[in-house]
Amino acid sequence: MSQYLNKIANDLTKDKIEFYWQGFKSYAIYDKTYVYLFNHPKFKSDGDKLYQILKWNNQFTGGTLILYKNYPTAIVDSELFNNYQSLYSILVHELYWIHKTRNEMRRC
Repeated sequence: MSQYLNKIANDLTKDKIEFYWQGFKSYAIYDKTYVYLFNHPKFKSDGDKLYQILKWNNQFTGGTLILYKNYPTAIVDSELFNNYQSLYSILVHELYWIHKTRNEMRRC
């Protein structure tokens, strides 16, 4: 799974997801040991690394949208997918929910 981390970050930028869904920023890919957290405003980038590595906890369960440290974060369990394409497509799906949720909150 670690071989996919930089590729996912680069592909999300290359595919210009932000153009379609503004505010998709924070996401995490996790396994039963670690959480790889990208673009979260409460965490600073560490040099060339595009993500922070955290110990897994039960807040990271399923493929969904969570409020991690009070910030919408898409999460995906990497152990559920056998290949890059499946992992990437589900992550994009979960990022969409951040966009949708934010737009619905603005309408209220």
